[in-house]
Amino acid sequence: MIQFSDVATAIDFDKRGGYDTYNSPETGAYDPQYRSNPPGRYFCSGMTFAGIAYNTDKVAAADAPKSWKDLLDPRWANVTSTKQSTSGMQFVTWYELRKLYGNDYWKAFAEELGILGAPFSEELGGLGGGATENMIVLEEFGKALVVEPYLGTVVIGGGFLKHSDYAGASDL
Repeated sequence: MIQFSDVATAIDFDKRGGYDTYNSPETGAYDPQYRSNPPGRYFCSGMTFAGIAYNTDKVAAADAPKSWKDLLDPRWANVTSTKQSTSGMQFVTWYELRKLYGNDYWKAFAEELGILGAPFSEELGGLGGGATENMIVLEEFGKALVVEPYLGTVVIGGGFLKHSDYAGASDL
């Protein structure tokens, strides 16, 4: 048995011949749209959601972003964050928003979120911050519209890149 958090991974695994077919007696209980075709290779056991959250103590409902595109408004610069991780939801969100708004959406989003550059040196396009600046960023997250883990992705991931011998690290 194998479990994926993203249906795209399950479909890719199927295309590569990764499954043996097994039709359990319970297969019929699942709606056909949540089963592999042909049945018996995989099924979707649950659904989840993704959305925009905001701190109602800081942002009035009338002022809150209503769409993903609204997050490109300069008023959200340096007060928003997005979870960037390797779970399936983030890949699906990235793909769907790119498909919906075009290839430049995420670049524009990153430019609005200049705060993501806080832990990186200026020669790598960052703000040249260190531990103190990162603590300030994390403290400010508690005061604004934030969906994250900034620490686990930007700070730690960026630290790996900073100490990497990879010549293209500054492009990432």
